[in-house]
Amino acid sequence: METFVIRIWLPDGGDAMGDDLELRGLAEHVKGGERRAFRGSRELVEFIESALGRSGTSTGKRAAPEPFE
Repeated sequence: METFVIRIWLPDGGDAMGDDLELRGLAEHVKGGERRAFRGSRELVEFIESALGRSGTSTGKRAAPEPFE
C-alpha cells in the first residue's frame, strides 16, 4: 500500500461553485518523501503515477484494497 497526503485549496476570491474552478494543492508521497505543487487534476495524477513507478509498486496489476477497520 502507498500513502499520499493531498492538500487542496481554492484561490482567493474563487467561486466554489463556478465551472472555471481550477484544482490546486500540494501532494506528498509519504514513503518517498517527495512533494509537488499541482494545478489541475492531470498534474496530480501524473505525480501519483510517477511516485508509484519510482517506488517499484507499479506492476500493472491492482492490489485488492485493504478493508478499513
